[in-house]
Amino acid sequence: MDERSSLGALLRAYRESKKISLKELARQTKIREHFLRAIEEDRYEDLPPPIYIKGFLSSYAKVVGLNPKDILLQYDQFFRRELPPSGEPRLRRSWDRRQWGMIGGVFFISFLFSLFFHPYLGIFLKKTSPKETEIKPPSSLQTLSVQEPFFEEEKRLLSLKIVATEKVWIRLQVDDQPQREMLLNPGEEDSFQGLHQIYLHIGNAGGLNLTFNGRPLEKVGRSGEVVHLIFNPQGWEFKRPEGIQNP
Repeated sequence: MDERSSLGALLRAYRESKKISLKELARQTKIREHFLRAIEEDRYEDLPPPIYIKGFLSSYAKVVGLNPKDILLQYDQFFRRELPPSGEPRLRRSWDRRQWGMIGGVFFISFLFSLFFHPYLGIFLKKTSPKETEIKPPSSLQTLSVQEPFFEEEKRLLSLKIVATEKVWIRLQVDDQPQREMLLNPGEEDSFQGLHQIYLHIGNAGGLNLTFNGRPLEKVGRSGEVVHLIFNPQGWEFKRPEGIQNP
């Protein structure tokens, strides 16, 4: 690949030379058009993590007649050359901000506790305020535990791990975040965390192993079977497709 050209421009040019429309490519690869357009425009920040981008590229290459291994190699080279070191996916970044908020709250509450209970500060207050014989903290602080918000959050955390044993397409939504689609090849895996609900639509139920909150689940369907699952703090259940409202 010419170093002055991008991987997306190369893929788009090859697709157009084969007279394959973006709509037809989306139909054959089962990948949404806006994902394919983001690939061709090198907008990787609008795509899922690299492991899913590689699955998209592999499917793209097969449909237009390119060698998937060559395309993945060029993607790795482009990723190292063009893209700056990026943080975690948006889902994880938002979770990190929530954790930092909790940590900041813990430090703030600890500071309040130190103001009321530090022994040396208490001696100083007694010397400067002889009329006050005892300093009592507000009743709300007497019952407050500085670590309580962190552990309360952990108790509500949902954890889902998926491992592909066959080629499988899934759609996933965590809490109120936008839905994500991805194509997994055998051996690929990923983990997700949520607070209230994880919705999972599987296009090949027999090709996916699931572990929910650290416990492996039995196969939720046969190869080629389409299933819809809901995971929440009470457990998990099958969900009829018509019962799900897509955002």
